[in-house]
Amino acid sequence: MKTSNDHLGGSQFKNIWPEEYRCLIDRNIQQVLKGDTCTFEARRLNGNKIGDWKIIASPVQGKNGKVKNIVIMASDITEQKQYEQERESIIQDLKTAHDQIKQLQGIIPICSHCKKIRDNDGAWNQLEVYLDNNSDAQLTHSICPECITITNNNALLQKTEKGFRNKLNYF
Repeated sequence: MKTSNDHLGGSQFKNIWPEEYRCLIDRNIQQVLKGDTCTFEARRLNGNKIGDWKIIASPVQGKNGKVKNIVIMASDITEQKQYEQERESIIQDLKTAHDQIKQLQGIIPICSHCKKIRDNDGAWNQLEVYLDNNSDAQLTHSICPECITITNNNALLQKTEKGFRNKLNYF
């Protein structure tokens, strides 16, 4: 019995694929006829969509060790390919975002009294200036409830002292 690509169904299988993949399929079928299992990917129109396929072709050998048949399994991997592309896109976006992150790390010397921070050059900077120069953080100013109380008490005290001084000057 003559074993050939056409006899084992290779030409029928090959004909369902676009022309640009037929040469690849021929090469792989020839490898299978030599006794090797081949795995490759190809694309073909599936209805109105182009689909990605994983193809595994394996020889079935007779008692004499010669290839008497070929088993071909084709799996639609279109969704898998789309997920892989999305995954790669997300990974690239994460790498880009990571490259843009500016982080403060290590020990940062800070004055326990005025809260100024010493930079690498030894200069003491206001906290806001240091953060602006060494991070991508954007600061906004507000006042906490404790400081409001202190500020209001100081303003009241200044008002009272000023009024008391005015009264003393009056006499």
